Amino acid sequence: MRHRPRMFFALGFVLITSTACTHHRVQNVPIEGFFEAMSTCRDEFAALDARVETAGVQDTAYYRVPGFPYLRTDRLLASFADEVTDFEQLSGWIRRMRELDQEAREFEYMNLGMSTQEAAISRSRMQLCSSTLAGLELEVPSNMTHLKSVVMPPDEYSTTRRALGLYPLSVPILRSRIEAKRENVRADFATPLAELETKAPLTLWSVTPSMDPELVKNGFNRSVVDELGFPGLVASQWLALAEAYAPHLWIESASESDVPGSPEWTESGVSVDTQNPVLNYHISFARFGGQPVVQITYFTWFKGRLESLPIDGTMWRVTLNLDAEPMLYESIHTSGQSHQVFPVQALQRREHEGYFEQAPFFPQSNGSIPARNAALRLKAGSHELRRVVFEIEAKAQEKKQYTLQRYEELYFLKKPGGGTRSLFSPEGLIAQTERPDDSWMFASGVRQPGALRQYGRHPIGYIGNSHFDDPFLLETIFVAPTTEKPRQPAG
Repeated sequence: MRHRPRMFFALGFVLITSTACTHHRVQNVPIEGFFEAMSTCRDEFAALDARVETAGVQDTAYYRVPGFPYLRTDRLLASFADEVTDFEQLSGWIRRMRELDQEAREFEYMNLGMSTQEAAISRSRMQLCSSTLAGLELEVPSNMTHLKSVVMPPDEYSTTRRALGLYPLSVPILRSRIEAKRENVRADFATPLAELETKAPLTLWSVTPSMDPELVKNGFNRSVVDELGFPGLVASQWLALAEAYAPHLWIESASESDVPGSPEWTESGVSVDTQNPVLNYHISFARFGGQPVVQITYFTWFKGRLESLPIDGTMWRVTLNLDAEPMLYESIHTSGQSHQVFPVQALQRREHEGYFEQAPFFPQSNGSIPARNAALRLKAGSHELRRVVFEIEAKAQEKKQYTLQRYEELYFLKKPGGGTRSLFSPEGLIAQTERPDDSWMFASGVRQPGALRQYGRHPIGYIGNSHFDDPFLLETIFVAPTTEKPRQPAG
């Protein structure tokens, strides 16, 4: 037994060195004749990306595909790499990655401080370069094969940390710590609603509607479907849908740090404007049983309780089937911690008994979870979720309203001295929210586990590799209608 730690250090070294992939270059394609004016496109992409990196304004909402500067992706698109085969699917897949790149560049133009004219010139040129390079380079079979091999975003776990923390030996410790935290949450959820202890007055926050609910009365039945099978709506319909399922926030309001607000940049750094109560919403998709599902994630921001931690946040996600009916809810802290699952429909749970598996957490029984008008009881100070109830049960001393804004508004917040800046760093974190790690978390491999993260950068487990944006996350938790065995989590 005394030689086991040495063995795992050796294993760790192998894991670290084996992750260093051999770099394969994209095969060059002659750009001449009719396309000669585009021969400098790769150099232009390189110059623009270097300018963005030097200024520290990279938008990391989507992953830059190595070797393809005109493509960005996410775990959802990457999950189709081995499935897109015919011309229509391949074209739609590549087009979506090009669109993600162009979308990200728009925020980079703004945060670079480009004038309207300079941004327009760059936008036009980069779009033309993108279509040209994609059309020429991805006609080469070896380039397409290479693209499919590098398209998956890296996961949010550090192999080095796991190796140094003797992860295989530390799993029982991680499991016991996770279970201890869950036991405390179970006890709180088991307390009768009327007996939940609080010394603070209760405030019920509800969304201010701005759209006609009739816009989404047919669900996705009349929506346009893209080449990969995902439904599309116009912006007003997405907002109407987000308003229809926006949560009521039933908050124990002990101080200003319990008032939802809008993130902002001040002279001293990031803060939250509590005079502007806003929830940000984000539309995404996942895959379940061979069918697409729609997910709406709501972000609630609070002022931090400590000067050293100026901002706090929670996330609430609603997963809808193609009839726009809720299937389940999920809750996490904006760091990715405390992932909780609340099924609305009768979904069959999977067994999770593997050594390197972290079972999902269901703190509340299914029958008590409302399909509509859900109210979230949040604890004063920590903003921990204590219960999901029907809005009619949420008795409060005061009722207030908030508005919804698109999550992308956070990518170009105004700076005090002029110009704009993303709420998130190029590493996908919110500045000033990094916290000292609890020693037991180190072996999990999660980098800066307490820091608040950008969507797409949320690890939600300390055992195994799981991400909030994994398109197959539902299939790792529940038995999918047409799937006989669980899909492996993306990343």
